[in-house]
Amino acid sequence: QANALSLGGLVTILIGSYYLSELNLYPGWWAIFPTLASAAVILAGPDSIANKYFLSNKAMVFIGKISYSLYLWHWPLLVFSRSIFPIGTFLHTYIWFIVLLAFIFSIISYFFIENPIRFSNFKNIFFTLLIIMFFIGVGSFVIYKKPELARPN
Repeated sequence: QANALSLGGLVTILIGSYYLSELNLYPGWWAIFPTLASAAVILAGPDSIANKYFLSNKAMVFIGKISYSLYLWHWPLLVFSRSIFPIGTFLHTYIWFIVLLAFIFSIISYFFIENPIRFSNFKNIFFTLLIIMFFIGVGSFVIYKKPELARPN
């Protein structure tokens, strides 16, 4: 039963990633499919065949480790590539190049930002993050006041 749950969940996630689009008014009630499929994979437990041999291999575990950075990097790269390189140009046509960039930036972020923050002294990191947030706030305010600075020529 656990094997059927994990395999069924993975297959449902794969089918959903192919068929769900903005035409399905996603997210909406369509979100129930990937949600239940993910729950099935988790419910199946670590000894089910898909979880033990597919999701537990080193490549998938590594993707899991960089997943937060990947989550943070993929969307801005996709959005900015669309605004900078219109439909029909190289980067818009080869979207996998943008995905590869997201993976590269995610790996760099994981090793040089996430891990150092995770394993650092709290006092030092607090002030560093405070300074970074200050500059992000100043940059955001400048772009808010002069939006032409954020638009490509």
